[in-house]
Parts: sequence; structure tokens; C-alpha cells
Amino acid sequence: MRDFIPATVDGEGAVCTDMLGREIGFDLLAVVPSHGGEDIINTSSGLGDPSGWVLCNRTTLEHREFDNISVVGDAANFPAGKTASAARKQAHVLADRIASHILGIVPREEYDGTTICPILTDFGKAFFAEFNYEKSISDPRDTFAKWYLHVHLLKRLYWHYILPGRFFG
Repeated sequence: MRDFIPATVDGEGAVCTDMLGREIGFDLLAVVPSHGGEDIINTSSGLGDPSGWVLCNRTTLEHREFDNISVVGDAANFPAGKTASAARKQAHVLADRIASHILGIVPREEYDGTTICPILTDFGKAFFAEFNYEKSISDPRDTFAKWYLHVHLLKRLYWHYILPGRFFG
């Protein structure tokens, strides 16, 4: 439903009500906030697309017009998930490409769109949606082990090691 801004969720009744009082029933509710690029990208000539995403090559992560701009993460217009796991994979590719440029060799690393997103399906159950530009790679079975990994290990790893730049693996 277009322009549906959730206000309340009745999990027991499986009904979501929006700001205008409209209701929709659901089996699985996944709410994604609307998002777009920054205004500075829109107002900088040739930098971005009309939605505010930086125009770049989806595999090299380089800007399509300016050879001194590369992009990782949320600012890019390539069709990959805007997740921490995608940004981490992109950063690895970009670091290799910058090092290759400094050393005067042809960069060989390319980003294939790999994104991994944990999906919690129930208390004690989760699966990881893993995909790239070409296909889904994940096993769709939800398990306790995947839930435990996400809830107890990956969050700590993300906040204490990946985000501060201590782990790039």
C-alpha cells in the first residue's frame, strides 16, 4: 500500500494500522523506512542521480565521471543492500583498489554485490539472507544457531570491532 506510515502493530492479531487509521493484515511484517541520498549530492553537478545517490560503477565502486571519487555504503547508487555487511565487503574491495593504484598495478578486486542480512523470524530463530548481484546464496532455514550468532556474537563484533575499524576480515 502506498503512503502507508505504520503507527501501531498488533502482533497477536497480525494487523498493522497506519497514521490515518487504515489497517493491513500480515503473516510477516517487514517495515522499511523510506530513504534517499543527501541533498548535497543532488545539488552538486554530475555527482548523483535524481534520488540523491552517488553515480558509480557497481563493481569498481568508482564514480562514473570523476576518477578521484569512489563510494562505499549508503551513498552509492548500485543495487546492493545498504547494510554494514555490504559496506564492509565494499571497503575491502576499495582498499585493494586504492593500494593497487598507489603501487601502479591494475586493480583486480571487484565488488559482486554480496550482502548478508540477518532476519529474526521468532524468538530463538533466525536465518541470514545472503545474496549478490546474480543470485541468492543463503540457506533459508531458520535455526537457533543463526539466532544465537546474530543476537550474541555479531552485534558485539559489529559495534566493538567492525565499526571502530579494528576488524576488516
